[in-house]
Amino acid sequence: MNVWLDLGIAALIILFGYSGFKRGFIYMVLNAAGTIVSLIAASFLSSMFSLLIYNLAFKQNIINGLTDATSQITTSDPAQMAQQTIEAVSNFVLNVFSFLGLDQQSLANTLKESVIGIPETLEEIIRPFAVKMISCVLTIVFFLVLMIVVGFLIKKFSAMLNKIKIIGVPNRILGIVVGVVQAVFVSMLLTLILYFVMMFIDPQSCESLRQSIDNTIFYSLIKKISLPELIINWLSTL
Repeated sequence: MNVWLDLGIAALIILFGYSGFKRGFIYMVLNAAGTIVSLIAASFLSSMFSLLIYNLAFKQNIINGLTDATSQITTSDPAQMAQQTIEAVSNFVLNVFSFLGLDQQSLANTLKESVIGIPETLEEIIRPFAVKMISCVLTIVFFLVLMIVVGFLIKKFSAMLNKIKIIGVPNRILGIVVGVVQAVFVSMLLTLILYFVMMFIDPQSCESLRQSIDNTIFYSLIKKISLPELIINWLSTL
């Protein structure tokens, strides 16, 4: 899997780099600028609405689902409660625990110290992660909408761009550079999609995929500098 991820990133870079070589510097600058601005704007908008959407559309459903899953737990022993909880909850909750580094002992300590019910305690644990996932989905949706608008505006300027002729190797080379930068930003967006999908597969497959990502070369670097995630995290602290 790690080889395929790196090959996918390399293919994306080659594709955008070739596009930059063919179209030249000015077109690619406008295109890349539109991509970056759309990405930042999408991240900002998603951070504004993610918590509201979670509270209105997901919070109570999550609590209800956790209530149904843990309704058979009657023991008051925290260790047994933690074990039965892990056996009862969904893949999504288990993957959240894994991403947060919450093992059975940590969960038992949390349940022991909690003064509310098991479903409410679990909801408090997964809430920040769930809000972040909603932010990721909203970022993708807003980004696609904004890119449609940007594409329309670039087409409007295409006639003017055709009149601006920059000839020579530097124009081609700079076009390639801008194309590669754009490919990196698109890869960052694809990272959000991948991590969203990962949350709903079984924990073993999720952990295996995480290890594959850690063993990549190109993909792991892009994941570490994921601009949308950095913006979402920063905006969430405001």
